Amino acid sequence: MNTLTFEPGGALRSRLVASMLADDPALLQPGSRVGPFRVLRRLGHGGLGVVYLAERADGAFEQEVALKVIAPQAEPATAEALLVRERKLLARLIHPNIARLLDGGSSESGLLWFAMERVEGERIDHYCRRAELDARQRVALFEVVCSAVVHAHARLVVHRDIKPSNILVDVTGAPKLLDFGIAAALDEAIDTPARTAATPAYASPEQVRGEPAGVLQDVYQLGRLLETVLGTTRPDADLAAICRRAVADQPEARYPTVESLRADVRAYLARRPVSARAGGVAYRVGRLIRRRRAAVVGITAAAALVCAMVVAFLWRLEHARVRAEREATTARHVSGFLASLFEQADPAANHGRKPDADELLSMGAERIGIELQSEPEVMGELLTTLGVVYLKLDDNHHAAPLLERAVAVAEETGAPALQFARRCWLLAMAIGQTEGQRADVLLARASALVEKDAARAGSESAGLYNRILHAQATRDGARGDTDGKLRRLRKAVDHARSALPVGDPATTVDILTLGQELLDTSHHQDAMPLLSEALALAKEHQGIRHPYTLKAQAIMASALDHDGQHAAAIELMDEALTATGDLYGEQSSPYAVLLIQKGSIAIHREAYDAAVPALLRALEINEALPPENDVSSVDALEMLGDVAMTRGDLTSAETWYRRMLARNDGGRHAQVADTGQRTLKLAMTLAKSGRCEEAATVLQSRRSHTALPSCDELSRK
Repeated sequence: MNTLTFEPGGALRSRLVASMLADDPALLQPGSRVGPFRVLRRLGHGGLGVVYLAERADGAFEQEVALKVIAPQAEPATAEALLVRERKLLARLIHPNIARLLDGGSSESGLLWFAMERVEGERIDHYCRRAELDARQRVALFEVVCSAVVHAHARLVVHRDIKPSNILVDVTGAPKLLDFGIAAALDEAIDTPARTAATPAYASPEQVRGEPAGVLQDVYQLGRLLETVLGTTRPDADLAAICRRAVADQPEARYPTVESLRADVRAYLARRPVSARAGGVAYRVGRLIRRRRAAVVGITAAAALVCAMVVAFLWRLEHARVRAEREATTARHVSGFLASLFEQADPAANHGRKPDADELLSMGAERIGIELQSEPEVMGELLTTLGVVYLKLDDNHHAAPLLERAVAVAEETGAPALQFARRCWLLAMAIGQTEGQRADVLLARASALVEKDAARAGSESAGLYNRILHAQATRDGARGDTDGKLRRLRKAVDHARSALPVGDPATTVDILTLGQELLDTSHHQDAMPLLSEALALAKEHQGIRHPYTLKAQAIMASALDHDGQHAAAIELMDEALTATGDLYGEQSSPYAVLLIQKGSIAIHREAYDAAVPALLRALEINEALPPENDVSSVDALEMLGDVAMTRGDLTSAETWYRRMLARNDGGRHAQVADTGQRTLKLAMTLAKSGRCEEAATVLQSRRSHTALPSCDELSRK
């Protein structure tokens, strides 16, 4: 049985469709109607089928489009599913330098189609030659193409076929990126092996090998495009270094993102040092002199060097002064806005009723979007501030849209790298449970921006970098990569001890999380010293009622239970649970997590009557939360199934396990990633009930590449 691969345009580039197109290259004649469009003439054909020039024919307005249609002989269900996916992919991309998706559907005769913006222009390499552009003009055109690809990557779309013929320069001199026909959606197809479909001269080595789609393929193809666009123009050392890094054979040697490639290109255009060159002081001074060439004409080389150093010092001094004034102004605006917001708590302004904290936050978010459109820097800081408040309340549902807007504002205003990286990290924290792949992209982008200064002890960059490392370790765990998570946590702990100030909360969290992971992976002897250290640090530097202290107490309680100290474990867990209820409320996600840990301790000592009420209460809390804030209901369902299995209640066990698997869709609502064990538990329950065929079906549906155990083997587990 063949497997349908949902890669944009995948089936439509098959031999079957190719043969159909070859047999009948003119599917439509001029004058034919497709949806609201009339075919004018054929333009060509590619991965999705035949492309026509068409015009609007329903009288609504005048419009010419590029109409892509699919061979009618293609298998309908397959073709329609892929067309829908292709349209969804293109609909994400709204950028002045990307050809827009306009419409699409199925004609009365069953012909599948979609209409794209028609771009009249010239291939970018031909345009550069005809217009006789110099190297800097060509690089400036290339930088605009990079901005379009950055936009696509931010929406988790990789192009995978960037080449000169897919970039047209229109009559205004603006490049347009075309043909996402073999693009891949990172959030939907990350595990699907990427096809080798691409132009051979531009395909990256890993793309030729058929490895999964990724942003580094586009980095490579952009590097090849830059080489082609430069043509016979002799690049200087900076440009040559940029090209070499972009097209490196080993992905890890390339720019980590298109944004970082674009940053080097912009640095080149601004005559600033580029990261691709490991130049020293002389190189950087040379770049500065080139930027200030008019000021040093006629001066000797020695005098030029001295002047350049003085100019650089004064520029930095002025830049620091302007930045300090801007930050002070922003801080005043932020303080004033927050003060006015809290004035809304006055009952006199609310008909005698005093708004609660949630209402004040909601009012603040609404007012920011209305009152501060003309002050984007202030708006970005306030959005970030409110987003952090919601994160601290464990309310990702309300934090995510605020931080989304804060990131967009930072990008639009060209915010400093550290500020932009912090907002990317915060947004990743808010969406990690629901949009894991996008969170990975945001964290990688943030890390690339601050990594260079991360080793400088006590710096702001060091603190942010450490928190990004911890977030990436959490994502490793969510993907089931336990070894990767341990490596990243150890790196975070080493970095925290060497680069962060004494008592920094991140150090406590890193040590605590590493201890918990070692405890969960049965490295008990290694875990206990770390957990003791983390608890002591939290009490000393964060305080006895701080969330980190409460979390450390709960994890230590689990460790004591594993060590056989049951009474001490129960006492410590109850103390942490009471304090967590006081701090967050007894309807919060942190409270539910601790209830589950309490249930786990009870199960470990076989006190099932004590475990079940705690687990049921945790499940009730989680199911009342917004889906984005439920991080542990699957764990509660799994433990309830385990208890039922232990008691021999197979009917209840099956019910709990089925609810567990249904709720764990996409790996959500669980603190520990599934490695196949959750599916196996349901199969074991079915086998013990004598329903071996159902057990095999469950395993086959979720583990199609794994050899199935026999019914006897399952029932004995």
